[in-house]
Parts: sequence; structure tokens; C-alpha cells
Amino acid sequence: MTTAAATGVLTYAALATAWDLHQRRIPNWLSGSALGAALGVSVLGLGIRLDQALIGGTLGLGLLLLPFTLGVVGGGDVKFVAVVGAWMGPRLGGEALLLGTAAGLAVGVVYAAFAGRLRETLRATGQLAWLVTATMTAS
Repeated sequence: MTTAAATGVLTYAALATAWDLHQRRIPNWLSGSALGAALGVSVLGLGIRLDQALIGGTLGLGLLLLPFTLGVVGGGDVKFVAVVGAWMGPRLGGEALLLGTAAGLAVGVVYAAFAGRLRETLRATGQLAWLVTATMTAS
């Protein structure tokens, strides 16, 4: 990853995280600007190749589209993963998604435990896992 790409993705991640923590949303203008910057940096040859940026962004969007429609993740999550995929490409973007998902799960379980909702959260997570597994095997 180039310095320009690393700087771009880290800047976006920091701004999006800060905005999400304070406002509980990531504004479209921030994600759109970061996506445009990722593609622009690719066109200028300062980041990953343009085809890799497009594949990474599309893959990030595609991977979270079903969870979004099921209400498992929010629109900010979908935008975030698409933008990170455009900066990092499909391989690193996919790895970042897996790492972020694991971290999010850990934070969610800790939060549920402190809120006194651990049992309810684990039961709902189990039901969701069953639904996804049943849907995948029925195809």
C-alpha cells in the first residue's frame, strides 16, 4: 500500500469513526468524498490500480448488502466498507472487514454484558446464525 493510500484510508477511518461516535451516523458527503479521493489517487497512480479500487469498493458494498437488508448492519457500515475497499483493494479490504467484524463482535458482547443483555444478545446472534446457515444450505 502506498503512503497516499494509507494516509487516505486512515484519515477516512478516523473521521468516520469520530463522526459515528458523536452523531451515530456517517455522513454521505464524507464517504462520497473519501470514495472520490480513493478513485482519484488510483487514477493518478498514487494508490492501487483503478481496477483494484473499483473491485475493492464493489466487493465491500456487495459483502454487506445482504446484512444491511436484514437489518444486521447499518448504512454507515456499508459505506465504510465500500470506501475502505476502494482505498485498499479487494484482498486487504476483505481482511480489514474480517478484522473489523471480529472487533465489532467483541465490543458488542462486552457492551451487552455491561447492559445486562448478554443472554438476549447471544440468543439473537444464534438465531441469526441459524437463519443465515439455513438460507445458505437451502440454495
